[in-house]
Amino acid sequence: MNHDKVTTGLKQNWRQFSLLVLINAFVDGMVGLERTIQQSPQINRFQESCTII
Repeated sequence: MNHDKVTTGLKQNWRQFSLLVLINAFVDGMVGLERTIQQSPQINRFQESCTII
């Protein structure tokens, strides 16, 4: 592999691009999962204040 030559374009770098898409999908999935599982304290406070009234 020649490290002096830099090639650009999706066709030449499809492996790196695929890895980037895979990592981004995983991270976004984890963030979405965390947001659905853990409710924010503001939501809990709002629900508590509604039940008191």
